[in-house]
Amino acid sequence: MRAKVRVWEQQWVDRWLRLTAGVTARTARRRQERYCGTYIAVTGSVGKTTTASLIASLLAPSGSVSLGAFRNVQRPIYTTLRRLKQPTDYLVQEVSAHPIGTIGHIVHHLRIDVGVVTTVGLDHQSDFRTVERVAEEKSKLVAAVAPQGFVCLNADYPLVRAMSDKAHAKVILFGEAADADIRAQNIRVDWQRGLEFDVEIGTWRRHFKSPFLGTFMVGNLLAALAVAHGLGLELDAAAARLETIEPERDRLRRVAGADGHTYALDNLKASLWSTMVLIADLEKWQGGPKIFVLGHLSDTGSNASQKYKQALRAAAKHCDLVIGVGPAAGAASRISIAERRAVKEHGGTIPERPVIVAADTLEEARVAIESAPRGLVILKGGSIFPLKSLLPTGTVVPQYSPVGRRSSA
Repeated sequence: MRAKVRVWEQQWVDRWLRLTAGVTARTARRRQERYCGTYIAVTGSVGKTTTASLIASLLAPSGSVSLGAFRNVQRPIYTTLRRLKQPTDYLVQEVSAHPIGTIGHIVHHLRIDVGVVTTVGLDHQSDFRTVERVAEEKSKLVAAVAPQGFVCLNADYPLVRAMSDKAHAKVILFGEAADADIRAQNIRVDWQRGLEFDVEIGTWRRHFKSPFLGTFMVGNLLAALAVAHGLGLELDAAAARLETIEPERDRLRRVAGADGHTYALDNLKASLWSTMVLIADLEKWQGGPKIFVLGHLSDTGSNASQKYKQALRAAAKHCDLVIGVGPAAGAASRISIAERRAVKEHGGTIPERPVIVAADTLEEARVAIESAPRGLVILKGGSIFPLKSLLPTGTVVPQYSPVGRRSSA
């Protein structure tokens, strides 16, 4: 009997949520029609927040801008619109495809003037199962853009490029591909200086510099330029402004540590897929020694230990020291034991400083970092494990107002 009551209660709650969501969505649409000039929706497996923030910063000199970042599912998206109290030229909103059905619900209720897709990867693996399913969900945003608008797609991801077949609006491709409308070439990353690359849009050329780290960040920068180009903004001014924008604190922004190391904290999201993207990119990073600290991974599914080992071993190919701390410590310890055993069995000499070390506590990780040659320390993990506590005392960390609440004119 109690089980039946619980089922009935859950059904009632679900029905109430659907009803209130519909009312909230209709209110949001009325605010959109009354106050919002151009509605720009950004989705992607990674890069949504960064790209939305970059676009908002580029548009700020051209009019009033509202930014909906971090709040990227149905109710928060509608709430961002409901909070509009006066005419706004641009609203830039990041949109998640998770939980499944989110994009379909949003595009059913809201007008999409500009759509941007940064990437497609197997994030939220337990729900989506396949990368094709992720692409299918995100393509709903592309199909919803009105013919008088435009869509910006990452040409370097085949599943993103293929979304152009579902577009009713003009398509602008960005990436390294030879046929991209917004194209990057000669990409170079030095962790002491940031990114450099050449960008071309038609006959327009520019050597571009950015404080961002990682060649995978090029797509976010190009996406912002693609939106600026699609809206008819002056490209030299847009690029010059884009070059001055720093990454958010928890998205690989370089911070000078009080201990002589340089730190880059990436501690908001650490799905296995996105972490492996970062690790693979480390091979291209110049500038000196690199220390990779791995904490918590999400989306590891079954046999999490093997997934942690996979990430740690991959990082060891490109870094001078890899530290598994907290959730990753067990996997790091097992790797270290196995490698030492293998060296002994083959009559080799065990190195004084192993590439992969385990740290059960943050203090152990801190000691390992302090004893390493000075270089870049990448702190990678999910938000549930406090890797930012590894920043040494006395380190000056830049502060931000909440991204999702920023509004500029």
